[in-house]
Amino acid sequence: MAERLDGLPAASLNIHLYYSFKMSVKAIRFKGSLLIPFSIYQERAGYFTGEIVDGKLILTTFLFLTNNNTPEGEEIYKQYELTRIDKDYLSINKLSSFVASDIAQNPEARNFLLRQAVKASLK
Repeated sequence: MAERLDGLPAASLNIHLYYSFKMSVKAIRFKGSLLIPFSIYQERAGYFTGEIVDGKLILTTFLFLTNNNTPEGEEIYKQYELTRIDKDYLSINKLSSFVASDIAQNPEARNFLLRQAVKASLK
């Protein structure tokens, strides 16, 4: 998680983790996986994958929002045909890339991300 959400101090990550689970744990099933949303300042940043074992939730990994195994990542693939290798090359697989980029100046990319945010908020 810290690798994908680079640039955020550990204390900040812990606070967002706490609030993500306290405020709205609305897990979804996607491609056979249980996805638990993780938000930063109420904006979706990715998902934890998990499974229920003996009535307890066991988290297995963290997927950044653009990961192909998330609804948003699949949409990126459908619309732009970007594979994991493409996303690695473009560095859109971690938070610092978005913070440091001029993505807000790219109307097509900005509108795509806004549409994905709206879709996610309606679920």
